[in-house]
Amino acid sequence: VPISLEAAIRTAVEHNLGIQRSRVDQAIFAPEVVRAEAAFDAVLGAGVDFARIDEPGKKTELDIPLPGVDPLIFDQGQDARQWGFTTDVSKRLGSGGQVSVSFGSDETSDYKPSSLASADGWNSAVSLGIGQPLLRGFGEDVNTAEIRIARNADRRSAVAIRGRLLDLLVNVENAYWNLVIARQDLVVAEWLVEEGDRIRVILSNRRGFDTTLAQYADAVATVESRKTRVIQARRDIGRAADALKVIINDPDLPVGGEFDLVPVDFMVDAPYGYDLRDSVATALAQSPSIDAAILDIDDASIREIVARNGRLPALDLRAEVSWLGLADGFGSSVRNIDGDYIDYLVGLQFSQPIGNRAAESVLRQARLRRSGAVIGYRKSIQHAVFAAKASL
Repeated sequence: VPISLEAAIRTAVEHNLGIQRSRVDQAIFAPEVVRAEAAFDAVLGAGVDFARIDEPGKKTELDIPLPGVDPLIFDQGQDARQWGFTTDVSKRLGSGGQVSVSFGSDETSDYKPSSLASADGWNSAVSLGIGQPLLRGFGEDVNTAEIRIARNADRRSAVAIRGRLLDLLVNVENAYWNLVIARQDLVVAEWLVEEGDRIRVILSNRRGFDTTLAQYADAVATVESRKTRVIQARRDIGRAADALKVIINDPDLPVGGEFDLVPVDFMVDAPYGYDLRDSVATALAQSPSIDAAILDIDDASIREIVARNGRLPALDLRAEVSWLGLADGFGSSVRNIDGDYIDYLVGLQFSQPIGNRAAESVLRQARLRRSGAVIGYRKSIQHAVFAAKASL
């Protein structure tokens, strides 16, 4: 089967198993970005509950100062059942807070009409609430850190597959030219056998004149030795062809098949002009390892920002307002939500670990990791420069 270098490279890029695995790995990171962004999606919630209440209470006597009227006795205990449901929509904010809108309604059926603790009817409410951290956990840089890290991981996978493609091209070329060399070695080995056999025939014809038995035996041994080299060259061709088959992974050329690959391209013997400065500059601009090192620095910087924010005290604001309505029926209780009865709630919650040692250690660790990423970046640059010079 004749094969060109261009066809081998094209087939390898399309079918190589290592590249296929790299493409799958790259596709795995794309959902990670979606998952990180989904943390800010709105969430719909709903619930239903039932409560059976049977609580003892103190009896209260109300003496009515009228002649002939007995005192009224009220039992402050509760004997009732409650049905209720709630539904809400909440959304996380980029600043770190959370806003929610909820609606709930519950029905109370009182089994103790003389009770002061409960009464029959529907109680409905619409609530709007917001929670916002003011110090620790505040800011878009902190709360979108996971999204940026996931995007960097996706970019890093693209950089990795580019690096593997470059390595694949080098491996295909090496395997291709190894096959060319192996076939040329076979041509040379067969030519040497033919020449050796021709010399052996000449010496055989001259044995009665000026050729000794030792000279003839040496010629025979040389021919047999060269035949061994032909066998080795043919074996090397099979190994080189199989090595190329493994890399390109062509479905029409399986490794287990007995196809003989015949390269149609040959090495070009021509001068190559280069400039060391331009070669090094190109290596620094295009090296996948340098791009990956830059992404590592960015990841470490993002984590350092989060760790620095984690040193701050926790000061959280909570505010909520509710509009209430009460009636005998569900629809009436909803219609009664008209702003006459409004509940407000505003609060602040503060906390700070004494010594704050955990947050300080996390920040110290983040700074060290960023320093390590910078060192890795410098090492990648050094390796790229060395590789360019060594190759040239």
